[in-house]
Amino acid sequence: MNKKISTIFLLVSLFCISCQSTFTELGKKPPEKYVEVIPDDPKANVREQLDAAGVDHICKELYFGNGSSKNRKACFVKAPPASMYEKLEVKVSNLPSAILQDTGRNIVLTGELAMIWITGRFYIP
Repeated sequence: MNKKISTIFLLVSLFCISCQSTFTELGKKPPEKYVEVIPDDPKANVREQLDAAGVDHICKELYFGNGSSKNRKACFVKAPPASMYEKLEVKVSNLPSAILQDTGRNIVLTGELAMIWITGRFYIP
């Protein structure tokens, strides 16, 4: 009777946590992308033009180092929505690590439950 309960507990536990990381990765929304607005005229004020057009934007100072020629102010607008294939590509790129985490959890859980099943007592390190 004790072995049946242990086996049922093992199967239920494996079922509950076996794909947790995978589901988490697939449920994440891809990060939003922004595009820098570069004016044709270098003297033009991009922030004023975007405000006048009523476009949502973010303006930041880009700092690359003290006295660097790359230091400048830049304005960004949200990129157009990505296609379904790009969204899937971002989600699928993180799946191998999620599957590896799930596999590791399953191995540890199976080992712990096997020790309980064999010895009849819990092992707490």
